[in-house]
Amino acid sequence: MGTKKPVVSPSRIGTPAQPKLGTPKYGLLKFMIMVLKKAFLFLWLLSASMAHCQKQDKLDLTMKDYDQWNTLVAGDLSPQGTWLSYRLAYNGGVDTLFVKGTKTEKVYPFPQGRKVLFGSDEKWALVFAEGALILLDLPQGKQKVWDKVISGQFMGNSKFVLFEKLMEEGKELMIMELASGRTTNIDMIKEYTVSPNGNKVAYILNDNAVAILNPARGLGAKVLFRENPLPRKHLVWNPDSDALAFLEEFIENGDKAPNHRIHFIEDLAHAKEYFILDPSSPSSPVYGKTILYNPSFTPLAIAPDNGNLIFYLKGDTESDNNEDEVQVWRSGDRLEYPRNLLEGDPKGRPKLACWFPKTDRLLEIMDNERYGAYLTEDKKKAIVFDPHRYEPQPESYGPTDLWLMDLATGKREFIVGHQSYKTGFLGASPNNRYINYYKNRQWWSFDFTTGHHVLLSHNINDLEQKSYPGGQQPSHGVAGWTADSKFLIIHSEYDVWLLSPNGKEQIRLTDGKSQNIRYRVVTDLNRKKTHFSLYDPIGRTFDLRDGLVLESFDLNDKSMGYFRWTTKGKPTKMITKKAKLAHLKKAADSENFIYTLQRADHSPQLLYMDANFKSKSMVRTNVQQENYGWGKTELIAYTNSAGDQLHGVLHYPAGYIEGRQYPMVVNIYETQSQYFHNYFNPTVYNTNGFCPTIYTTDDYLVLYPDIAHQDGEPGPSAVDCVEAAVKKVVDMGVADREHIGLIGYSFGGYQTAFIVSQSNTFAAAVSGCGYVDLVGNSLSLDKGTRSNMWRYQTHQKRMGASLYEDFQGFVDNSPITFAEHIETPLMSVTGTRDTQVDPQESMKLHLALRSLKKEHTLVLYPGEGHVITTPKFQKDLTLKTKAWFDYYLKKIPIPKEMGL
Repeated sequence: MGTKKPVVSPSRIGTPAQPKLGTPKYGLLKFMIMVLKKAFLFLWLLSASMAHCQKQDKLDLTMKDYDQWNTLVAGDLSPQGTWLSYRLAYNGGVDTLFVKGTKTEKVYPFPQGRKVLFGSDEKWALVFAEGALILLDLPQGKQKVWDKVISGQFMGNSKFVLFEKLMEEGKELMIMELASGRTTNIDMIKEYTVSPNGNKVAYILNDNAVAILNPARGLGAKVLFRENPLPRKHLVWNPDSDALAFLEEFIENGDKAPNHRIHFIEDLAHAKEYFILDPSSPSSPVYGKTILYNPSFTPLAIAPDNGNLIFYLKGDTESDNNEDEVQVWRSGDRLEYPRNLLEGDPKGRPKLACWFPKTDRLLEIMDNERYGAYLTEDKKKAIVFDPHRYEPQPESYGPTDLWLMDLATGKREFIVGHQSYKTGFLGASPNNRYINYYKNRQWWSFDFTTGHHVLLSHNINDLEQKSYPGGQQPSHGVAGWTADSKFLIIHSEYDVWLLSPNGKEQIRLTDGKSQNIRYRVVTDLNRKKTHFSLYDPIGRTFDLRDGLVLESFDLNDKSMGYFRWTTKGKPTKMITKKAKLAHLKKAADSENFIYTLQRADHSPQLLYMDANFKSKSMVRTNVQQENYGWGKTELIAYTNSAGDQLHGVLHYPAGYIEGRQYPMVVNIYETQSQYFHNYFNPTVYNTNGFCPTIYTTDDYLVLYPDIAHQDGEPGPSAVDCVEAAVKKVVDMGVADREHIGLIGYSFGGYQTAFIVSQSNTFAAAVSGCGYVDLVGNSLSLDKGTRSNMWRYQTHQKRMGASLYEDFQGFVDNSPITFAEHIETPLMSVTGTRDTQVDPQESMKLHLALRSLKKEHTLVLYPGEGHVITTPKFQKDLTLKTKAWFDYYLKKIPIPKEMGL
């Protein structure tokens, strides 16, 4: 007979009945299962209770708490690495600069401090704070303060300090010997400049007298030129600090704009070699021409060997830009009409020129056919070109034909045709023998001596960035040249390479490709000098005897590291962390470093690393975070319809309870998983109106998905990838599928508008400064000067074709085409002075949805551009965005003061 089942009274529910002796085995098994179920239920209730208690132990972060947070700004190391500087910036408090010892516990705070200059002897530092200059005795902590200081620096191997003060009657220059405290004051200063070697200062007084002073040889000045009624300005040293030039302004009869004479003293020690280039002298090679002065570009430079001076001459014709005249726009012109007014007239453009003072010979480097130029470092050669050679064309900066000019003879030699001169496509070696250029997906060199072109990167197949369709794609970058010009240092998709300019050697320094790790040279740390260029730097130099520091980025888990490479072998690990590492700097005269480390839940800290690569924390920021609930972050993986393996960053809410589903906001903009370890201060002052921490501390999930683009389909690609990412999170059981919001800004604003025209996944959306009409936008003017078409053909808008090559594609990728399908409550945001994306784009969508009687709110910020920069508007936008999502995702009424 079977055992009778015991009757359990209702008051005993949950308490298992005791088995009797002799219970069959199956009854015991049944009993054990029942016990385990009860135990699991108890443990689940206990864990939920503990999670609730833990959340209650932490404070809820509210807006009134945000001002406690600060932002770490890493500073510098002293030459021997015994002192460092950093700054903490606050939204609601006083920014403070700190100087701290790396071997001691000494810390010196300076409210409203801006920067620190360390002396070479580890004893002195100059601190600029609150309009004052503070001389800090580092070991003793003693301070000497001077008010109303404009600028200052150390001189003479830090034996002297020089600074410029603002006085009632004018500016004053003061030089103090640090050992003795002895000072000299120079009154009525107009301008000054310290020599490159730091030993001498040249200055111009208000009466236009010019003098130099070498404090190591006494505090008495040497007057080079007596007072003069004509204004003198723009003092320039040569690289060796033994020659000086300046401009002297004059106005000839009938002229409105000033002209200039160039004064040049080659031998300052004896003041014997003195030259003048005078446009007013009939015997001068520049007679009848105008020497320009414009501080926005380098107007005057001396060659390293003092053989020539470089400057600009005024164009041959005046710009004719009369707004009252009738405009005639001709489709056959190389440039669009507004752009043509600014830069299209070669005769009216300033021309780079070269003067040889010893022979009084002038060479105009630029002419009306080739009015673009780069100079080699020795100022003996120039690369000249016509920047508009192939206009109209579909790229931001079109290709051109490059010519090599010998400044000694003025002769030109053709180098290469149809070559991009954009930053990163062109460089020059420090020995002035080679140029390097990127063409047809390969790196090449051109040898000035032999006239030969050499392919350097043969058999390296991952040099090209596949950023945008159409046009010439950029490489993964070039770090620069070695100081001895034996190697060009380039980056492939994963690795760092040394390429010899003769094409015979290719040395791969890293093995990132096999590990899915990307390596890059830390260029600012190792940079010795920047090549002289009148437009952009065209190269950096690295002394391989000092080694290289490399940054690593693991594309699998987004961890980062630093490695030291030397000529002895493979890179040595300095540090690797599952964190974001940044701002690595090296002490000038020792093997000590500083860097910052942060994680999504770990506010940035500043660390010090010694020569053995041992690190210690010097500054922890925002320790008050420990008092508040804070979310965790997870890297998710998903696949789009094309089979691309993608990542997304999922931020969980503070006090997350497993099993509960939360509302979620999805923020989109191209790829963002590289920001997995980024820490976000809670703040209402956001240029795009969004801060994830505001949401994760208020029971929201926040997702940053990666988007992989198919050529010609920027809209559908976004729909595909974002939908796949959202499905992944919903399938994880953490997101409430009925309460998901979408936000994007700029290109993300466009994709947000397109997604909601194709999908009803989202309960609310915000589109910031996005374009909606690809047909109309492609036929508008970019910043009022040139056609926007290039952005579609070869840039971010990714159509890969012009409008009339793929008209239907432009229509099919336009949110405005599908406005009638938009059911998602949408808020659009723009600035009234946005020159990047015309505010009319947001207005078009608003008018379309208005005519369709669909819900839409448009917010325009007066006077704002493509990003919101005014703090009160940043706060307003952040609060409006939060209120919008709170209403549609949480059913919280929108406050009346939001005006929505």
